[in-house]
Amino acid sequence: MAMRKLRFKLQSASLMASSSSYLLTDDEDIIEGLTAGVLDMIATDLFITVSGVTQHLAAWQAPDHWADDWAQTLGVPAEDAQQAVEELLSATAERE
Repeated sequence: MAMRKLRFKLQSASLMASSSSYLLTDDEDIIEGLTAGVLDMIATDLFITVSGVTQHLAAWQAPDHWADDWAQTLGVPAEDAQQAVEELLSATAERE
């Protein structure tokens, strides 16, 4: 099986904050709940650059949700954002 490598840069402003994470049920894994809460909190403060294109982590995670941001960044219609991001990542990934 061939692997692909995706090169990226990560930027963050100094971040110090307090928050909480809600566990919806007693059965929910407490570690997963903590991890999800932390990632949700910092997802718009971590900037990822791939092939010269920079967006915050939340936009990379959900291109359709952040379609207007992607439209501005990539110069595509908002309805094409998801596909444009996938194409950018696919074109950037290096086969090893």
